[in-house]
Amino acid sequence: MRRRYTKPGRWLVSFPRISSLAPVFAALCCVAGMSVLCLADEDASIKNAKIVSDREIVIELTLPSTGETVGAADLSAYVNGQPAEAAILPADEKKEDRFLTYLVVSVDSSRSIGTSFLKKIKSEAKQIVRERGGREVVALYRFNDDIVLLSQFTGIKAALDSGIDSIAAHGSKTLLFNSIFDSIDRLQKEKGARKGIIVFTDGKDEGSNMSADDIISLARDAKIAVNFVTVKKSRSTESIARIAKASGGGVAYIDEEWDEQKYKMKLPDAGEDFYRIRLTGFKGADAQASIDLRVKQGTRRYRIVETVNTCPEPTAKKNTDDILRIIFIAAAALICVFLCGLCLYLNRRNKKSSAEIVSSPQIRQQLIEQPEETEAEKPARPLAWIAEKDGIEKGKKFVISGDELLLGQSEENGIVVRDVSVSPQHARIRFVKNRYMLFDLASEHGTFLNGRKLLRPKYLSDWDEITLGGFVFVFRCPDV
Repeated sequence: MRRRYTKPGRWLVSFPRISSLAPVFAALCCVAGMSVLCLADEDASIKNAKIVSDREIVIELTLPSTGETVGAADLSAYVNGQPAEAAILPADEKKEDRFLTYLVVSVDSSRSIGTSFLKKIKSEAKQIVRERGGREVVALYRFNDDIVLLSQFTGIKAALDSGIDSIAAHGSKTLLFNSIFDSIDRLQKEKGARKGIIVFTDGKDEGSNMSADDIISLARDAKIAVNFVTVKKSRSTESIARIAKASGGGVAYIDEEWDEQKYKMKLPDAGEDFYRIRLTGFKGADAQASIDLRVKQGTRRYRIVETVNTCPEPTAKKNTDDILRIIFIAAAALICVFLCGLCLYLNRRNKKSSAEIVSSPQIRQQLIEQPEETEAEKPARPLAWIAEKDGIEKGKKFVISGDELLLGQSEENGIVVRDVSVSPQHARIRFVKNRYMLFDLASEHGTFLNGRKLLRPKYLSDWDEITLGGFVFVFRCPDV
């Protein structure tokens, strides 16, 4: 297999090492009935190709995202030297999600930032957002005494510009570390492979209940690079420089040469555009097909040459598949028997300690109402639950059995709160650093802790009261 790629400003590139593996790839393609093609170049590639018939081939193509859309008129193709008609098939949204890039931009709006510096960082934030590619979505935050989400993930640059323009300096504190925590938490909910954070700040944190070490640990676990744009180097910027280095990000200083400084930030790629293309109008692709695809993307030009190998399904393959299916079912049955035996062993082993827990009247009632909480495996985290304080089901308990518990109107939540003043996903209780923490999920009417509106995530203590709409819950965690 030989690959060539041409593009304005580049030399013809060949890959002898990869092409030497053509026999191996051909053998795999014969077994699978299709060929999975490697990259022609990091900028443009055919991910997969399948010979549907001797007159039809379907390929999957990725291009660097530039904001320019490719249509059928921008394609020309040849199969085995014959001209082919290229048509773009409807996109597979689930596959396209993988090619999106998610970026969070967070702007410091505390009084310490200063009017002149705020004006400067707003201008630079707009510039960075405008330079990003078409397959990228951006969420916008501002932070001071509280943390406010100004824009959900969107690719509409005008909406982001408007959000940046609305930022004004006020507030006496700078919840820098808490804002980064919120950004990481929001990015973890997205499915894209490319994620990053860029924070515009003077570098000082004031009032956060998290430390720089906490942020480093969270960023590393989530594999999200945190970048900063700040003033010149000083003692106040040492902590953000440490976060950037540890998370794989970078720091740019506006007071220095900005064009050079921008390259020190390590932002995710702008993403890729994904296309499914059907090639027809040729003949003779039953065993092997040589594809020569030429693509026009705005001012860019691509040419990708690949050889697709396939072979008819052997007559004995069905019998082989049946044998493999039987082996798989037998292996799965053995694994199930092993797991059942392991569960019985753990139940017997922990019988004594479990009986001691059940001896408490409160815990016994809790386990009766939550039968899924068995003795098989005790969580490492402290036992916690919330109970309704008032209402028809006063005293009903809800055990926090996982790392987090969601509350809101949506049926997908762990606790469904049917109240018109409660958002679909209203609040979250999450286990963070050996304690439970309460988050408001940008709800419309807010979440209240002990009668006070929750402006930032806070750790919960035993007997704390959580209010959502007209419902009041009591948080219980005797071990905290």
